Amino acid sequence: MPSLESRLAQILEKDKNFKLALNIARKVSSGKIWLVGGAVYKTLIADLQGSTHTVKDYDFIVERVAKSTPKIRGFQSLKTSFGSPRFKSGGLSLDVVPLGNIIAVKEWGYKPSIQSYLKQVPLSVQSVAYHIDSGRLHGAGAKDIKEGTIRIHNKKWQPECVIRFGEKYDLDFAAKKLNLKPVK
Repeated sequence: MPSLESRLAQILEKDKNFKLALNIARKVSSGKIWLVGGAVYKTLIADLQGSTHTVKDYDFIVERVAKSTPKIRGFQSLKTSFGSPRFKSGGLSLDVVPLGNIIAVKEWGYKPSIQSYLKQVPLSVQSVAYHIDSGRLHGAGAKDIKEGTIRIHNKKWQPECVIRFGEKYDLDFAAKKLNLKPVK
C-alpha cells in the first residue's frame, strides 16, 4: 500500500483547483507552505475508504504573507476573521494564514510554528499538515487517518466547535460524519 504522503501527492497532482489555489498561495506568501484542513484529512480518509472528496476550500498555513496582497484576476479578495487573506471565485475558496495568525498563537500564546497549529485542532485526524515543498505529512493525525479512528485531540476547542457547528458536534458526531471509529 502506498504511503499516505504518496497517495495525497498523486491526488493533488491531478487536482486543477489545488494547483490554482497553490499558485495563489505562493503569490501572496513567502517561506514554507503547508496544506491543512479538510483538503488533507478528508481527502486521505475518503481515499482510504475507496471514495473521493471534492475539495472546494483550501487552507494554507504559511511562514509569511505579503504586506500588500496582490489582486488575483477572477477572485474576490477578502479577509478572514483574524485578518488573513481569503480568495473566492465561484465555489472555490482559499485561505492563506501566516503562522503568527493562528488561534494557538493569537489567543493561547503559543510560539508561531506548524506544531502550534497541529496542537490547536480539536480532532486527531485534523492534526495533520502537508508540507508542499517536501511532500511530507506532519502531525499525529496521520496515524488515526491510517487506522480509521478518531479521538478528541484538543479539549480547548470543544466550546468553539459547539458555537460553530452546534451542540451535536462531538466525537461521535464527527466519527459518524467521517465514517471513522471513535476512540474515547
